[in-house]
Amino acid sequence: MDRQKPQKTALETLKNLLGLVNRSGKITFGFDNVKWKTNKGFKGFILIAEDLSPRVKRELSFLKKRGYNIYELKVDKKTLGSWFGKDTVGVLFLPNTKLTFKIEKLLLTDNSLGNELSTSFAEVAGSTTNKEVDNLEAKRIRRTTRPRFQSDKKNFKRRFRHKR
Repeated sequence: MDRQKPQKTALETLKNLLGLVNRSGKITFGFDNVKWKTNKGFKGFILIAEDLSPRVKRELSFLKKRGYNIYELKVDKKTLGSWFGKDTVGVLFLPNTKLTFKIEKLLLTDNSLGNELSTSFAEVAGSTTNKEVDNLEAKRIRRTTRPRFQSDKKNFKRRFRHKR
């Protein structure tokens, strides 16, 4: 009577972890929003879909030069969007939190999920190793470089609050 649970694939684990991060409200969708977050100094990494346009990939290569890790998942935009209840999603930004560190470890250890853009982006800047991710997690590095950006974010949300 020993029933063993079927092992989850790495893709299912990634989908579940991304769902948790989405419910916490930390994921940023879309290229323009990701670009805004990175220009403001938020720390994290970027996930992109497999069938992203070459123009957007080229624009993201500039973020790679600035130190952001970019991971290309082996799923298309429609599949990635269906995970979040959206039509299509090509670019995601995940800030540095404990949960997103787990996602980054999963991406680095499992080659079936995707790769860290080994084609043209790895030549632009060095890739992050699993040990570096552990060091960041040990230092508890958070989402922003300076506290001023946190207050900017609070004020931004306050400006667009619905009046009842």
